Amino acid sequence: MKVSGKGLVEFMRARADRQRSILYTLKFPDEKERASRGSYYSTAKRNIIAFHRESHPIGWLATQAESIDAKAKTAAKDSEKKRLQSNAKALRHYAQHFGNRQFVVQPTARFGLTIGSVETSVAPELYVSEKGRLQLVKLEFSPQLMAPDVVQLFLRFLAHAAARNGSPVTPTHCFLYHVPTGDVYRSPGIGSRFVKELEAACQTVEDIWDKLKKRAA
Repeated sequence: MKVSGKGLVEFMRARADRQRSILYTLKFPDEKERASRGSYYSTAKRNIIAFHRESHPIGWLATQAESIDAKAKTAAKDSEKKRLQSNAKALRHYAQHFGNRQFVVQPTARFGLTIGSVETSVAPELYVSEKGRLQLVKLEFSPQLMAPDVVQLFLRFLAHAAARNGSPVTPTHCFLYHVPTGDVYRSPGIGSRFVKELEAACQTVEDIWDKLKKRAA
């Protein structure tokens, strides 16, 4: 049984009466919606990684944003126009809040984690070093951020998954950057209590999973 890292964290923090609904969505996702959600900010992510990897001056991000806005004007569909405009705005926000960070991009990181029968994973957008210190950075572009306690839980999850995969990144050097506001959230570490909560949540997932049946269309 495979669930996303973010989905598992949301499941952990949900009330008991919502957990089944969350798990149903994880087991029977709307494939079109999932693909759209996963790629919505792909243009901004790709440009941000290139910005740091190729050591561009900060003005490069503004130039890329202008180019994306130009493409939006000729987009055939309103949905694509809106997506491109959102990506251009994301680049401007990133330049404003994080454009001065001196990151050296490391190889792409993706951390798989298996607990019992539950398989999950997490992939931070940025695996970088700054002043010789390695960091994992999750970029959040949506104006509406997860609740603060869910953010902290997610960062613990990221730190735990990285550690279990042998990552050299210190658990407290896992971050979430909220691009629209410039807010930075830092992992408080992992902690034995979190590990127990994660294992208990995965056991609950196992208990419920097979009982969930796909609803008729």
